Amino acid sequence: MPLANSVILTIPLILFYGSIYVLVRAWREYHYQGQVDEWLAHIIHRAPRIAAILIILFVSLFSLDVFEMDASPLKILGAFLIHNIPSL
Repeated sequence: MPLANSVILTIPLILFYGSIYVLVRAWREYHYQGQVDEWLAHIIHRAPRIAAILIILFVSLFSLDVFEMDASPLKILGAFLIHNIPSL
């Protein structure tokens, strides 16, 4: 269980430190060269979309606890959908 928790905890940490790294690297390139490399500009353009998808997956992990309930499948499905409203 601690291994699974540490893997889940790495998602927000990777997003946070990865975004800091990309922004600092882009600032340094712009500061020293006057422009940002095309590859780095492409990453900066795509990063918010990738981060949003990862955040949605991270938040959706918390809705999986409804499958441990002792209830009818319809109630479980309703609880699962209610838990995923923030993701939608």
